[in-house]
Amino acid sequence: MAAAEFRGEGKPKLNEALGWIGSRVDDIYGAGVGRLEDVWIDPGTGVPRWLLVREGRFDGRTTLIPFEDATAGAGHVWVPYEREVVAAAPEVEPGAPLTQHIEAALANTSPWEGAVCRPMKVGKEEVMGALAAVEAWSKMDLEALNRKWKERVERIAKLVETVPGVTTNISIPEGGNRYPTLTVNWDEAGWKYTVADCDRQLREGEPRIEVLTASNPSLVPAVSGKDPKTPRHNKLQIISMTMEPGEELVVGKRLRELLNAARKNAKA
Repeated sequence: MAAAEFRGEGKPKLNEALGWIGSRVDDIYGAGVGRLEDVWIDPGTGVPRWLLVREGRFDGRTTLIPFEDATAGAGHVWVPYEREVVAAAPEVEPGAPLTQHIEAALANTSPWEGAVCRPMKVGKEEVMGALAAVEAWSKMDLEALNRKWKERVERIAKLVETVPGVTTNISIPEGGNRYPTLTVNWDEAGWKYTVADCDRQLREGEPRIEVLTASNPSLVPAVSGKDPKTPRHNKLQIISMTMEPGEELVVGKRLRELLNAARKNAKA
């Protein structure tokens, strides 16, 4: 059952929620979290607000789970998050008053926690890696990087422009990813070879090559200012900032091979 099924008017009343006491509490994957020991109500409204759960089978610690997130049936209560998320919530003693301090602590832990590590399950190693990356980026010469990336797409452009009828241009987008971006153009209608055809063949080849097309745009609607349902003009674009040195030659030669074959087939 989804937790949303009990939200709104269909949410169980207090008497029904009290009947859950003693039930086994399972996480989203069915792993046992503990046992439901009590239902805490909102003193102002008298409606259920929290479920007091004892972790483990017998003498584990107790903590609170939001009532509105839970569903129940057949002697079980389910919560829509993993056991580890419950384990990260603060311990609450049975019978303790539900003070503003406790509510504030709970509101800033699972499942609402807004910090980096717990909700996204990022380990200390990943956090330190992200910090090292930010520090390294802050010290990099961005102009030198742009020159290097531009040189790579220029090599690709020189290779594909050896195919008659193929033109290219290199620009840096104003919004979104601001990297030197190569756009490759040809007569799709005349060659009977579309950007989608080329994209598919690049992806199916060995090595697999991914390019930017209308089927995998890099800009979200909030950035591009466009309705995602509005058809986009398809074009084949390449950025080189993720390439290792020399890989631009592999991309350029493969793209030249496909475009040359398409042009010859169109003339046949």
